[in-house]
Amino acid sequence: MKFVQWTYSKLDDANYCILRYYLRWVEGYKKLSTPAFMKGTLFHDAIDHFWDKLGTEEEVAKTKNKKNGKKYFDAKSFSDYLSGVWISKVIGAEHSGRKINWDYPGQGYSMKPKIHEIAFCLFPYILERGKPLYSEIPFQFILGNRKFNGRIDEIRLKNGKVVVTDFKSGTPFMKEIKRDHDIQMTMYNVGIGSLCYANEEFAKSLGFGDIRKTFFGHPNFVNENVEHEFIMIEAPVRIKQLQQMGKTNLPEFSLKTFRKENHFYEILKMLDGVEASLKNGIVYPQTGHKCDYCVMKEICKKRLESLAFEIPVDKTGQIIMSFASPTYKLPVKKEDVESHQLNLWDRLKSRYFLRKRIKKAQKTLEDSV
Repeated sequence: MKFVQWTYSKLDDANYCILRYYLRWVEGYKKLSTPAFMKGTLFHDAIDHFWDKLGTEEEVAKTKNKKNGKKYFDAKSFSDYLSGVWISKVIGAEHSGRKINWDYPGQGYSMKPKIHEIAFCLFPYILERGKPLYSEIPFQFILGNRKFNGRIDEIRLKNGKVVVTDFKSGTPFMKEIKRDHDIQMTMYNVGIGSLCYANEEFAKSLGFGDIRKTFFGHPNFVNENVEHEFIMIEAPVRIKQLQQMGKTNLPEFSLKTFRKENHFYEILKMLDGVEASLKNGIVYPQTGHKCDYCVMKEICKKRLESLAFEIPVDKTGQIIMSFASPTYKLPVKKEDVESHQLNLWDRLKSRYFLRKRIKKAQKTLEDSV
């Protein structure tokens, strides 16, 4: 059986906008590399390897120039290290010719103090949390003709509960809908269930050894005993800034949420719609405020502008785009296609003979002169 591969990136794009998914995963266009994306990747990697590179002041002095050496021992050395890595990435992008969609010239260098401040404020929070039980653990499972795979940021045991963590950069104020319906967090839950179902030792390490065979659709996909939290990477620095301004509406570093069975069925229903639309050629832009932040906005804009030269019209006046069409488009009839082809041929012949007549008239005019 041929499986449809679904990673988190694909799920996120499909849920965001079907045209975004189509351009990136069907036509193969690359997404924009933005400052926000670069910053998020920098901090995700830093947290993932936090404990490997943390050492004493003596260890850092001896091994910091080695590839696998200790890089920091306190907040200042951590922020110095991370802001240095940031500048290296900016310079590397310039030398390699990789395009970054900066908001203004020199933005990469001007962001160094911000990276330093975020890292300085973040360090004690990560240190206080301690080492997780698992980090960056991969999962993969098959459901029907779909194959899902992903990687979980962190799994830890806290007060006898399994806590699954997802790190978020950017604004630390998360809306309720995003918190309670984020696709990635739902897939983490189902992914843990699939790992427990397949691996008894893993299930026992989480305290689910006795009930692991009830996971992965037997009868439930979602384990409601798992606690979920979003760690807002930029919350500590924002808290500090707001406190200095005398504000009391402060963001939370850890946002708790939950998942139920219906959250996973929401994803499956969304995929039913996306796959049916692609199968029937119904691809359309879901324009709105979110377009300003879309990683495919430049490609999308070019493709939509080119539609002026690509749009045929059928007998009923319905606009049918060559790669994007509204959801209410009726199936194309064979006779309509044949009629359109004949009409197109007639128009082409008319243009051909019109050009010949124009050239003949021009030549006659030149000879008379």
